Amino acid sequence: MVPPITSFGIPGDIHSVPDANSTINEKRDLNQFGVKFQVYPLLEKLDLSELGPLLHAPQDKSFELLKDLCLKMLQASREDTRAGFQPMLGKVMIGERDKDFFYEVQEQATLENYSTIWGKGLWIACLAITSTGTLHDGLELTQEQTGSANDLVHDLERLKATPDVVDLATQTAALGNVVALSTHILRQQFEVVNRVLPTGESVVSQYLVPRAISLLSLRPNGSFVSYLQITHVTAAMRYALRSTVLYRVAKSTEPLLLDEDDVDEECTLFLTPQKSTSFSYCVQVHAACKKFGQKHQVPTITWATNDFSAVRLQSGCILTINSLKSFIQEQYNDAEAGLPDLCLGLELPTHFARDMKDYFNIQQPGYSFFSETANNLPKQYLWDRMIGTASLRSRFTSGTEGSGLGSGLGSGLGVRVRGQG
Repeated sequence: MVPPITSFGIPGDIHSVPDANSTINEKRDLNQFGVKFQVYPLLEKLDLSELGPLLHAPQDKSFELLKDLCLKMLQASREDTRAGFQPMLGKVMIGERDKDFFYEVQEQATLENYSTIWGKGLWIACLAITSTGTLHDGLELTQEQTGSANDLVHDLERLKATPDVVDLATQTAALGNVVALSTHILRQQFEVVNRVLPTGESVVSQYLVPRAISLLSLRPNGSFVSYLQITHVTAAMRYALRSTVLYRVAKSTEPLLLDEDDVDEECTLFLTPQKSTSFSYCVQVHAACKKFGQKHQVPTITWATNDFSAVRLQSGCILTINSLKSFIQEQYNDAEAGLPDLCLGLELPTHFARDMKDYFNIQQPGYSFFSETANNLPKQYLWDRMIGTASLRSRFTSGTEGSGLGSGLGSGLGVRVRGQG
């Protein structure tokens, strides 16, 4: 027996949805990214209301300063590459099939966008240092990451305290700490990348880049952004990690990095997909989401409650079945109430609005629901009604009295009335 469907076609029960999985009872869509990378268990311990003010659109001036510092690092890497570091770029692009990738994202707007994304990743480390919110709960920074993030937080506070003073020394120190923190993220290797806790949560969520990708893939209502947006986040992080190496080669005084063989070794260790590193994790997520995006279409409407009394639109808005019924009923009442006026006072049969035939694909001049034979309406009615009523005559005519106009005007009126509706 087929389960009942509500009067407006909304399934009254999950079993009436074709190919539905009745075991899904989350109040959010079952996203393939959330399943493969074990993000759902992470949601249970986070306060999602913090996503907006702390990560998606931080109001803290320190974040704006951090974003600008990240942009300076990316811009410096771009300038050095253009100045003659193409051979070094080849090393940094190891394992990348499309060597033009680095050049395709050189537009200023793209650099700004990428610096914002990378800045948010570093910002999560700053939130952990300052113990702000819950987005960093369970995050484990290495000793080197903690030291660089701590120094960076202090530099940002000093710069924020004197917004009208150009403190070059502090700005230089802060940029150095951005590069240092980025370097320690680049060099982090995941020894337990595939380990999953009894709760179903992957241990990889304790690392900074996986945590950042997971958080940037979520909306404040707990639903996921599109797969395309997730790949954009991973592309920005891959770009930032490569730029970190280029920046350090050109700007750093570390003796080991001045040797070409050492650069080769660092790129082989940390910038290849085969390793368990921050970069390789970005590659894995990028590939998985690209595959999901090609083979799986994210539902535009999903159930919002366990009792199937409401649906969530792709925008995140909640729509209950009762609210939809009320909306449709209001539209029907408005149409039914306005019909007598459109028909110049004609007394229409009961429920005429429901049964009326009106084909908008017919482009023939003079056609309207009045001339539609299926409606059985008197074709001369509009003309006779208008000519016989002074108020209507003055409303719809101008200089036509006594002009001998015939039924053609009547059919034309039908079109005009229809257009007013």
